[in-house]
Amino acid sequence: MCDLDVSLGGRRTATYELLEAKLGTPVVRPGSVSRVPLVNRLRASRTSSVVTVSAPAGYGKTTLLAQWSDRDERPFAWVSLDEGDNDALAFTRYVAASLAGVRHVDGAVFDALRTRRSLSTHGIARLASALRSSPYPVVLVLDDVQVLRSRECVKAVAALAQHVPDGSTLVLSGRTLPRLPFARLRAMGRLFALDRRDLELGGRDTERLLNAIGVSPSPAELAALSEWTEGWAAGTYLAALALKARPAGDRGEAFRDDPFVEDYFELEHLSRLEPEDVRFLTRSSVLDRLSAPSCDAVLERDDSARRLDSLARANVFLVPLDQQRSAYR
Repeated sequence: MCDLDVSLGGRRTATYELLEAKLGTPVVRPGSVSRVPLVNRLRASRTSSVVTVSAPAGYGKTTLLAQWSDRDERPFAWVSLDEGDNDALAFTRYVAASLAGVRHVDGAVFDALRTRRSLSTHGIARLASALRSSPYPVVLVLDDVQVLRSRECVKAVAALAQHVPDGSTLVLSGRTLPRLPFARLRAMGRLFALDRRDLELGGRDTERLLNAIGVSPSPAELAALSEWTEGWAAGTYLAALALKARPAGDRGEAFRDDPFVEDYFELEHLSRLEPEDVRFLTRSSVLDRLSAPSCDAVLERDDSARRLDSLARANVFLVPLDQQRSAYR
């Protein structure tokens, strides 16, 4: 915990209590797979003022962005968001503090973030202007943006997205993204987007990850693990630990029933869903192909189209099988 004291004209105007750990770029864990091709794509995206990275938990979003920060000459201002930041006043104060860590931010900006009234009248505008007036290019990372659901928070993110200066980048990373005009940004050439498919580990990446923790898989083990995890980084890592705990000649497919994989999936995915959504997914999982008509027929209901669309937007492990998103698995 740290206190941020802000002075304006020689007068203390505000003292904010902030969690200092939320304002630093995360340290890349030793043994992490280097995502050089993706980092190079991000480094080449400087003409895009907004970058989005959207994928379910465990796909290495934060690790990728931290690796990018190590390879980019621009300073990174970083905010690691949590549920407590779904409050516009708390959120904007953290953003202002993160920017102040890499460049000068006028005290008037912090003064405008003292109260909810000043925030709504001119605070968000001044914060956006502070980003706009940066004397040199910066990268502002908002990590775990799925927690930002309030109208005022989304309004603040939209204002930041509209005021990114040339050469700077606003990064929105999370399981889901705020409702912003991404189609318009894409049409203007201002958006660079990565999703689950981009972050999936390839066969060579999977092998490097296993080697990094001391597992030398046989071709059959590597193929089985790659097929089972489908490039899911967290699942691959936990499954590799399960293999490492078994003798080389007795590993088989031990990862399929590993309790740590189950616990992670329960905590990071199922526990965040409504009970009715979990029941829907569990009962429909007997189908190889999930479509609204097939789910309605098997589950004897009439709202499967709406529920499938909602779950797909939530970025759970529901994979679309066509561009129209008429079927999933």
